[in-house]
Amino acid sequence: MKRLFVEGFGMCMPFQTAHSLTLLSRTGLNPRFYLSSFIASLFILLTVSTLAYGLDVAEPIDTKGLSTLNVRLSSKVIHPPQELVVTTFNLPDIAIAKPMVGPPSKSAILENDQRHRMVVLTSEESGNIKVYVLDNIDLAPYLPSLRTLTANRGCAHDRMTITGGLGCVAISLKEIIEEEILP
Repeated sequence: MKRLFVEGFGMCMPFQTAHSLTLLSRTGLNPRFYLSSFIASLFILLTVSTLAYGLDVAEPIDTKGLSTLNVRLSSKVIHPPQELVVTTFNLPDIAIAKPMVGPPSKSAILENDQRHRMVVLTSEESGNIKVYVLDNIDLAPYLPSLRTLTANRGCAHDRMTITGGLGCVAISLKEIIEEEILP
């Protein structure tokens, strides 16, 4: 066996290219003990983690708080084709704020998780908001509550890029549709 002098530690160490189990047995350590303790610890680790995972999966998933509609904002004006539009509303008395940074959102699309578009909101040059309803939902009785909700939310003064302006109106309409129209 050759000896290798390690300068940083000031000692000689054996240098050989033997298997690690033979090195353990030559130094007086029992390799079977380490192998059996490794297998036992691996078994315990896998058993405990599997049991813990199985307990988590058995609980029912609460879908009550999950969203059913998504809001997508666009910096371009979107006018859907007339053959897809069921009804159209104008919202002249809802004011929206322009964002502090970046271009304002000019359109908002409300759609479900399967990308079925239900409503498109478009901000006109005159400052009015045009609502295109693409699904068979009746928004007419809920327009006064939309005006109240946007006033309470402060859409006329919220200048954040996503939650303000047209995004604020879209989030308010999303809440009304999810709570009042969709069961």
